[in-house]
Amino acid sequence: MLKNIIEISKEAGSIIREGFGKNNIVEFKTDEGNLVTEIDKKSEKTIIDFIRKHYPQDGILAEEGSNKNGSS
Repeated sequence: MLKNIIEISKEAGSIIREGFGKNNIVEFKTDEGNLVTEIDKKSEKTIIDFIRKHYPQDGILAEEGSNKNGSS
């Protein structure tokens, strides 16, 4: 399990590093002080997809809205 967590963390980190310093599309979630970029969404999706695949029973509470109720 730990090996998988490290692997997916590195993958999400790579997505973030690739987008660092580039002009990313920015959206306002609720107000001008609450921003989200395509990189935020993409890195979160990578982690969420991994959790859903390997731990489908687990609930997820994610910053960018990829929430899912679960039995754990």
